[in-house]
Amino acid sequence: MEQRDYILREIEKISVMLLGMLGKYKRIMSEKQFEQERAMIDNELKEAGELSIDKLLSFTEEEIISFIDQNKGFDQGNMELLADLLIAFAKNLHENESINLIKKAVLILEHIDSKTKTFSLERSLKINCLKEKLNLD
Repeated sequence: MEQRDYILREIEKISVMLLGMLGKYKRIMSEKQFEQERAMIDNELKEAGELSIDKLLSFTEEEIISFIDQNKGFDQGNMELLADLLIAFAKNLHENESINLIKKAVLILEHIDSKTKTFSLERSLKINCLKEKLNLD
């Protein structure tokens, strides 16, 4: 029972952190605001799970999936929040970094599809939209 409580606390902690960052990020309107917020977002990522924007950029496809699978705090909902956060980050980064993050978001969303038994129309539409954006079809 103690192990289950620990996992639930980890899931909740990551969820709260990701939702908070996503909320802050959606209020950012300019590149200047992004640069001001980036340091704060990086600190929050590091505190919550030893992540940073640069680390997310440097992960290979295998590494990001391995990181998610090894971190007990990433349930299906938190994986989707992480993908949404990557998509939000991508809007304010240079083209190569932006493409890199969008590809990782697609990879995470597809990973969710492979792990879950339930179909999500919203997730499927998001994947298709991102792939069209990247011309990966």
